[in-house]
Amino acid sequence: MKLVITGGLGFIGINLARHIRRHHDGIHLRAIDWLENPAREECALFDHVHHGDFSAPDALRLLEGADAIVHLAACSSVQESLRDPAFCFRNNIAASFRLIDHMRRHAIGAKLVFASTGGAIIGNSDAPIRETDPPRPISPYGASKLAVEGMISANAAAYGLNGVSLRLANVYGPHSSRQSGVVAEFCRAALGNGMLRINGDGRQTRDFIHADDVSRAIMEVIATDLRGTFNIGTGKAISILELVEIIERNAPKHVALKRAHRPAPDGEVMHSCSDISLIREAIGYQPRIGLEHGIRDTMAWFRKNDRAIAAVAE
Repeated sequence: MKLVITGGLGFIGINLARHIRRHHDGIHLRAIDWLENPAREECALFDHVHHGDFSAPDALRLLEGADAIVHLAACSSVQESLRDPAFCFRNNIAASFRLIDHMRRHAIGAKLVFASTGGAIIGNSDAPIRETDPPRPISPYGASKLAVEGMISANAAAYGLNGVSLRLANVYGPHSSRQSGVVAEFCRAALGNGMLRINGDGRQTRDFIHADDVSRAIMEVIATDLRGTFNIGTGKAISILELVEIIERNAPKHVALKRAHRPAPDGEVMHSCSDISLIREAIGYQPRIGLEHGIRDTMAWFRKNDRAIAAVAE
């Protein structure tokens, strides 16, 4: 199998590549990423790494002859999308259009797996969100993901594109040196100056899923003819304050952890949890890694990788 990952040197991409090398044989793996000076051991996971814009002509040619394309590359920050919505549009919507249009003309037989999002598309919901819930994006980031889902759906209906959109919950895990999610931030703080900075009152809830469970979901989807839009999460909500307690239990005993609250950022969803019954019924998918175990796993990785522990300002 020939598999191309856009954003392959990002957090999810590196975890996916490691999962593939551990559990799958006979896969020719290519990464497209514009990261400068990537780590040698990360590049070594791939048979070929193309440095540059995934929507540039020379990168798009790498899709030709591929059996599957996992599209991870994106402006993935809600806050960045609010500061520069034009960049979010260019990188997430316009560039993804060029990728999908190239597949329509030159790689229509390949499987496209798109990394979408649930909470930023559906918006606030006290109940677990379903794929059929009316979309109410509250940020340019959420709107951009919904737009790409629409393009995949349209090309599937009009041209036979074999595409699936996976609405990922909050992904965390090891190999997250360049990841800015709350779990990575708390792990760095727990091994650094001990200051756990909490947005708002910390009562907002999230569905946290380990990167290994996401990687397994992607590979299971590639192995099927599944099409459409599906949630990938755990189906369990936890508040940020509860997450802090797990961090505190697993932090080094010599670090005196402190809590500090800061204003909640604009565009933040207060409550988000994924209903995963559709993907479970379709392919029997079920996450395997519990949050307590996953946090220990992530904390252990940070302990072994001092370069990943950024200084946290007091």
